[in-house]
Amino acid sequence: MNGAKPNHSTSTTISSAATVDSRTVPAGTVWQLRNFEPALESLALFLQRTSPERFTTELAGAGVCALRTVPTEHDGIGLPVGSMILVDSLRWSEPGAVSLLGLRDGRILFREFHPEGDLIRFRSVVDGGGGDFVWRRSAEPGRILWMYPVLEFVLPMF
Repeated sequence: MNGAKPNHSTSTTISSAATVDSRTVPAGTVWQLRNFEPALESLALFLQRTSPERFTTELAGAGVCALRTVPTEHDGIGLPVGSMILVDSLRWSEPGAVSLLGLRDGRILFREFHPEGDLIRFRSVVDGGGGDFVWRRSAEPGRILWMYPVLEFVLPMF
């Protein structure tokens, strides 16, 4: 990175005290997801509970959540700092879908989902976004804790 800081517009992120309409979704950082337990609550409820941020988007829906990358998590996710990711936490990723996934070892990856029977390939999406991740389900069951399809992602302009 060239040391430039992303330009975050205050017009898209609003506080939880503001009036909420149907286009406002819970928001937070990808880094927060390291504490997310999908067996205990939905991603939307987790972000509502742990983050005061909200994001206004035309892609709003019950499971839509907004996540942004921050310097702490940059290593390994596959997106530059300042990126914004919209996921649908109520849908499953379909083959070929760009997805955000959390691994048991604490890593969070942004990859394209390609199931091939017992072998699952997660391909890098952006240049310099980290290498492909390959998982054999029978050899390492439970390695993936959660996975959500990405509806949209926006890379920062430096």
